Amino acid sequence: MKNTLSLRVSGLFLIILCSQLSGCLTTEEFYAASELNRADDDMQQLLKTDNLVANSAEIAGLADYSMAKAGNLNAQGHSNLAIGFYRIAATGYWKDQIDNDENNAAFFNSINSAQIICNEMAEKAPDRDCFFLAYVPMLATVEESLKNENLRGFTAAESDASVVQAVRDFVKNLSRETNTAIDASNGGLTNLINLANQQASFLNEHGSMASYICRNIKNVTAEYITTVATLTKVASLSDADITAENPLFQKYLSGSYPDSANTIAKQTDLFVNSMVSACN
Repeated sequence: MKNTLSLRVSGLFLIILCSQLSGCLTTEEFYAASELNRADDDMQQLLKTDNLVANSAEIAGLADYSMAKAGNLNAQGHSNLAIGFYRIAATGYWKDQIDNDENNAAFFNSINSAQIICNEMAEKAPDRDCFFLAYVPMLATVEESLKNENLRGFTAAESDASVVQAVRDFVKNLSRETNTAIDASNGGLTNLINLANQQASFLNEHGSMASYICRNIKNVTAEYITTVATLTKVASLSDADITAENPLFQKYLSGSYPDSANTIAKQTDLFVNSMVSACN
């Protein structure tokens, strides 16, 4: 009798607990969630290297697996788990160092598929995954644009007028600023900053995500500032003209930096902190 009562109390506790958690995981969901955690860990381990090319095939393979798994889980109605696998797939296609149409299409397919679910789930959607999936395509686009062949080895001694003009147009478009929204009329770097500011409350509640986002904004901003600073030293160009057509660079120059911030990297760190509230 005592054992029977104990079992009944335990069962009642589980029912109450499941109710509070909006339903217990089925065996299938439990294994899928465990698999998601393993895939997440595996991807993080593959990305912890200074030579992503060496892990390229494994990263791409895990991305393909995650993409297929996400599609299956979504078809079965496991939306939360599907979004998690889409996030892993998008990360893999972004970081696998494979630059071809098929890989690029897979990247955007993973993003688009996840965003459809995020929109359908609305407030019930996993906020960190959905934010990441909205942010990554912007960051990936800026990173890809910074690989522009005209930027490779560009110095103040560049004498080819067409190369100088191409770089000038590139940085001007990258930081184009027309409003504080996420808008096609803005440059890619401007939109990155605007999105981070729009989502300041979310980022302030998720410190690890804020650190990740801020670190990436600082990396691409430092590359932008370095390139514009180089342009201002090109003999054939006017320093004032280059500064005037790059409002973000103007803001950087107007910043106040301590003597210890004696490199562009250190100054960029402080500059982005002043531009993006979540980075403070």
